[in-house]
Amino acid sequence: MQVILDHLSALIIGSVLILIFALLQVRGVQSASETTVNAMVRQATLDLSEMLEIDIRNMRTDVQTADAASRGILSGGSWTCNTTASGDTTLSFSFVTMTDPYAQVDSLDPGNAPLSVVNYLLVRDPGGASVSRQMGNVTVNHPLYRLERIVGGVVTGRTQSYITYFAVEYARRGVFNFEPIGTAGCPTDLARIRFQVQMAQEGIERIASDQTANSQLNFSRYGSTVDLLNWE
Repeated sequence: MQVILDHLSALIIGSVLILIFALLQVRGVQSASETTVNAMVRQATLDLSEMLEIDIRNMRTDVQTADAASRGILSGGSWTCNTTASGDTTLSFSFVTMTDPYAQVDSLDPGNAPLSVVNYLLVRDPGGASVSRQMGNVTVNHPLYRLERIVGGVVTGRTQSYITYFAVEYARRGVFNFEPIGTAGCPTDLARIRFQVQMAQEGIERIASDQTANSQLNFSRYGSTVDLLNWE
């Protein structure tokens, strides 16, 4: 009888150890998957953020834009520089920039570079999806958006619907404080523009059909301040 009990105890202990190792293995695979997903999400958003940064660097003044319009080398709509917003979130940001962001500008006549009106638009997820996270004792809900780059009504770049925050601000020459660009347009004494993008991506929800993950949301935030050399 004692021998049977000893074997039974050893079997139970062995089964528990195997279960622990299996759970650790599953969690390790789960964590690796979540890390990969987060890296993919962040890279995709950084790619569009880099494009936005280049467009802002090539941003043109009203005088330069009017000159391009008179030459017939401005496209993409009526030229404006403004934003629309909801609270502290920028919903759209439009301005005039080089049609080809990577074009080599004629040093003798930089005004020869074709220009376009570009609009960065925050679009609500079609299904109305959102994510929530616990911040202290408060549950915060984040609606999900995608960020699109639009030229002449044509989408030339976009993220997936995992943007939770987008903000554009500016600083005037001689002023260090940033403030949101109003609907009245950009001031003529712009010096710098700052933008921020926050993204969220849920971890892999299921590693296998019978294994539900208990992952947290992955939030990443990216921002950049661009000096407007064309406005000096």
